[in-house]
Amino acid sequence: MVIGRNKYFTGKEITSAICNSKYIDEKSLKTLLQECREKLMTARNKRIRALLDDKIILGWNALMNTACSKAFEATGNEQYRQMAINNMRFLFEKFAINNTSEFHHTWKNDKAKYPAFLDDYAFLIQALIQLYETTSDTNWLLKAKEITAYVIDHFSETETGFFYFTKENQPDIIVRKKEIYDSAVPSGNSVMAYNLYKLSVFFDLPDWKRRSTDMISSIAKVITRYPTSFGVWNCLLMEIISGTSEIAIVGQNAGEVHKKLLQEFIPHRILMASLTGENAFPLLRG
Repeated sequence: MVIGRNKYFTGKEITSAICNSKYIDEKSLKTLLQECREKLMTARNKRIRALLDDKIILGWNALMNTACSKAFEATGNEQYRQMAINNMRFLFEKFAINNTSEFHHTWKNDKAKYPAFLDDYAFLIQALIQLYETTSDTNWLLKAKEITAYVIDHFSETETGFFYFTKENQPDIIVRKKEIYDSAVPSGNSVMAYNLYKLSVFFDLPDWKRRSTDMISSIAKVITRYPTSFGVWNCLLMEIISGTSEIAIVGQNAGEVHKKLLQEFIPHRILMASLTGENAFPLLRG
């Protein structure tokens, strides 16, 4: 549709107007346009093509993985959950270094490159927590805990409790920076603070909860003064203030109840489901 002065013109009206003005039929006009396209394509193919940036990035895939899990929760569409599972398996297969908690940042042409950044790890842990709540497969939750321990060991700034963007002893880094602003994507520090808080509830880890609350307490004034630059931080602050609903579903119909409960909007909650209960997790113990 083309907008003219005080009037909207459809494609059919434009075609008809051109045919009338050039005294040709519609079929002849389509033939002429196709010949023009071919000539343009021939000329364009002589130019140097722009480079294609098609590398696969760990952190961006993790963000999409979280979105798939949330889409399943909202709609009950099994395709979204399966997409999240398949993608997570791909990330561990292609990005993990020697089946450890250390990851690469990018993957292309069956080759992974560059050490992963804090954002990559933070978004991956977030996706694993979300995927656990979507599937009730505790393996995802245990992996989230393992990777979080790795981040604490290799990215921590001990003086403040925040995390550097790059890991320790990375040879190509002159100065290690810290990011706390939630801009186009959330900051690695805000997501890690949330991950620490969530996992501290899942596994009853008071030290991780204390670190999370200390991080947010140290910047509480600035995040409340400029909330649009600290969205994730403020969501965590709201949860700390209002409290977290700890929901455990145990029994033979746990899967059915779990799926229904996922579709309910319950802010500030963690959700665990099991057929028999598991002693490894405080919420399912006994």
